[in-house]
Amino acid sequence: MGRLVEKTRAFIESRHVLWGVFLASLAETTVVPIPIEVVLIPVMLANHTRTWRIALFTLLGCLTGASLGYLVGYGAYEAVGEPFMSAVGADDEFARYTEKLEGDGFWYVLMIALTPIPFQIAYVGAGVVKMPFLVFLAAAIVGRGIRYFGLALLVRILGATAGPWLERNQYRIAMWATGIFIGGFTLYQVVS
Repeated sequence: MGRLVEKTRAFIESRHVLWGVFLASLAETTVVPIPIEVVLIPVMLANHTRTWRIALFTLLGCLTGASLGYLVGYGAYEAVGEPFMSAVGADDEFARYTEKLEGDGFWYVLMIALTPIPFQIAYVGAGVVKMPFLVFLAAAIVGRGIRYFGLALLVRILGATAGPWLERNQYRIAMWATGIFIGGFTLYQVVS
């Protein structure tokens, strides 16, 4: 076990960690149900000078996976997307959000990207309703960028206490993000 820990630490501190984070984020976005933040905090702490690049590579991995999922929704939902949604138990949520994506897609993708709702619902749904890809991508960049770069900022400020602080306050953060989203969406509806 000590040797595995040693090898893991060596990898985390190596020059290859950015590509490792990219691949981990790609996997988390597409198939692995473990939040990437669990991996990012120790990686960011071990690479304090590369925190922002780690956030960037995490975002790029997420966007790559989300783009692939968008394509599945756009052209292969019945063959690939529908069985996947059934496998992860998101059928009902998917139907509800797909309906909302048709009207105000940008805002719903942004909300899902910020909250603990599975992001697969957003990217597959955006493809199914044929949401313009660049609009989808912009919402994903903003939402996931806030999460990953916000985490990097948190690690830079709090250091080793970032993990426990985030664990204690995750629901409060989700509530604030949802409140900000609802406020922004309401303002958008009033103005437009």
